[in-house]
Amino acid sequence: MKFKAAFAVAAGSVAAMLVTSRPAQAMPNFAQAYGVPCSECHIQIPALNAYGRYVQRTGYAALNPHVLERESPVWVDYPVGYSQQAPGPGSWDIGSLGLHLDGAFGTPNSEWTYHIQQWIWQASQPGGLDTAWVAYNNFFNGSGHIFAGKLDRKSVV
Repeated sequence: MKFKAAFAVAAGSVAAMLVTSRPAQAMPNFAQAYGVPCSECHIQIPALNAYGRYVQRTGYAALNPHVLERESPVWVDYPVGYSQQAPGPGSWDIGSLGLHLDGAFGTPNSEWTYHIQQWIWQASQPGGLDTAWVAYNNFFNGSGHIFAGKLDRKSVV
């Protein structure tokens, strides 16, 4: 009986996230917290401009963690497409569905940051873990960042 109740709560939570979120490939919680467009960090999503690479490579320490607290650290990424290819009159396709968690925690200065990206569905097939890291951002008095976890190779090159 407890399993059914826990499953119902989990399913309801996932459904609520899907209903209240919107399609995006940029990090909407960062853009919403600061009130800026995605082009602040992106040339064309997912490609980053120089500022976006700086924010990423500092483990988000370049951002004020107290501003980020205004938005939920959890968001869902689901790019939706429409195809008029056969068979049938056309169909909607969710090619990918990802769950993201990112932000800061810890001391009053939030010296620790994190990012987790789990693909539930990717390229029309079951997905896997894309990124899962935590960073300590007060190494050498704030000038250095130590990452631990699974990083996207493109972000460290």
